[in-house]
Amino acid sequence: VNNLSPDNEIIYACAYNFPAVLLALGPNKWHILSKLFQTLLKSNDKVRKPIACALHEIAKIIEEERAEKELLGVLESFLKDHNDEIKHGAIQNLALFLKVFNPEKRENMIDIFLELQKDQKKWRIRELIAR
Repeated sequence: VNNLSPDNEIIYACAYNFPAVLLALGPNKWHILSKLFQTLLKSNDKVRKPIACALHEIAKIIEEERAEKELLGVLESFLKDHNDEIKHGAIQNLALFLKVFNPEKRENMIDIFLELQKDQKKWRIRELIAR
């Protein structure tokens, strides 16, 4: 994957099917797949969008402790992304992502919602959060 151009359809297919491959291999193989995951995160917006949309599934598979360590920073970067489609993908399943964590940790993440709602021009994002 490292040697392919970012516009290659194989990279997009890897990102799109990443959660299914992780589910099939199981959370114990995360240490192997996390390298691919990091590579996909560094790719273009077309590749990062399916990852943003499926971040909740990845979190559910790798479970709370790993998800907190490996995915919270990813979520935060998606929510601050320059591309609204990536933000939209992450927000769309934000409630499912947060379900992976215990209620105490969820309360600590409220600041994320507050930060997202500050931009009055992004009404679609505010509407997604309201749902």
